[in-house]
Amino acid sequence: MSARSESLDVVILPPEEIAWEAITASRLLARQFASPLLLDGTTSLPHISLYHIAVGQKKRAAFGERLREIAARAQAGELHVTGIRLYREFGSIAIEMSKPRWLQRLYLRIIHETSELRDPRFDSHRAWGYERLSPGQRRWTDRYGTPLVGRFFIPHITVGIIPDRDQLKAAAALTSAPRCSFKVSELVICEQGSHHTCSRVKERLPLGGLQLIR
Repeated sequence: MSARSESLDVVILPPEEIAWEAITASRLLARQFASPLLLDGTTSLPHISLYHIAVGQKKRAAFGERLREIAARAQAGELHVTGIRLYREFGSIAIEMSKPRWLQRLYLRIIHETSELRDPRFDSHRAWGYERLSPGQRRWTDRYGTPLVGRFFIPHITVGIIPDRDQLKAAAALTSAPRCSFKVSELVICEQGSHHTCSRVKERLPLGGLQLIR
């Protein structure tokens, strides 16, 4: 990545109960399956990613302004934990969330209104392991810099990366997810670290809608 770019992630941060479950699962997978992803409450935050994007220094202010405008027009909503999901193409295990219409509209608006600001010098192919992606995921990566668009966008919190993919199912069997729901009232811009982690909160953007969408 260019030294003049920032690798950012527009995310939703879960409440403490779900974050702690994710951290606990991450520690277990690191201990039992050598997962290099170790979540915590400060430098590797459990999060639900909406858009990974690298932004050049000159466009950073415009990116923040567009997101503030999007957040101001958006309505608060509710998400539900639905279970555990395996991503064989990434070798990862995640706590899966629901995908309500309000969230689909929100993440698509973010992508459509900010993707033109992404730094084309950033190597999205390398970041996402392009050779492992499906043809559909490759098309989205070429267009938006991320494969997680359309049917490939499944809201989740990644809790582990399993080096031996033959052990994915065994690792998932040891991972639990709390069956609960929570209200989403803000977007968060995070600095992105290794393994697509959220290493630091840069800005919190309250959602402007007063009506809670379920």
